[in-house]
Amino acid sequence: MKKPLLVLVIFIFQVSTVLSQMSSLEKDLLVWFDNKNNLTGTSLINGIEVTETILAYKDSHKYYKSPYFVSGTLHYQNQEYYNVLMMYDIFEDNIIVKFNEGKRSSIIQLLSNEVKSFSLHDTQFERLQFNDKSGFFELIETFNSFKLYKEHSKYTVTKTNTGKSVRHEFVKANEDFIIKYNDMYAVIDTKRDLYNMFPNIESEIKSLFNKDKKMQLAWRNKEMKYVFKQIENLLAN
Repeated sequence: MKKPLLVLVIFIFQVSTVLSQMSSLEKDLLVWFDNKNNLTGTSLINGIEVTETILAYKDSHKYYKSPYFVSGTLHYQNQEYYNVLMMYDIFEDNIIVKFNEGKRSSIIQLLSNEVKSFSLHDTQFERLQFNDKSGFFELIETFNSFKLYKEHSKYTVTKTNTGKSVRHEFVKANEDFIIKYNDMYAVIDTKRDLYNMFPNIESEIKSLFNKDKKMQLAWRNKEMKYVFKQIENLLAN
């Protein structure tokens, strides 16, 4: 029994030496992927490679706000992680993280269904699943009676340059707004959607749109935070 014990001690010492050179966050990421994939010392150290398969046209990109890694936070596998270098791919609805191992860097695409929430660029996102929708949604505001979300997405337009190579221009799509009220979700595209979501105050909402020019302007400009603030005031009366 002495030899296996000695081997175990040496192994633990080697692992602890490697991990001591990394931040606590990087250790947690490595440990999680090690446990999940059973890839000690192989794919774990190299990371799950992220390969870009779509060539972007000019300066367009498929990420939220920036194609560069920025520091953020995320709730992953029931744990909170801070100061994570990450990007949000809104075209494919994926979270990409980066961590360093000495002089090398690993870029990993997280399992989306394991991400409960994340924050970057001073914006909070939550993973939602309702009706035929599933993915990450920006949390715009938490009101007393409901939550207001926004869905970000992009689509591509195929471009061919002078060299005949095909590239894709990533274009921001129209944003969808989602409300969570009484444990139900609804996409708010029209005023009728509002009336259906709040039938008890339908007449009051209609009256507000008719009399309040600021409310009308906010609706046209999709300034939904203001619109729903007024609706919450109606619910409170």
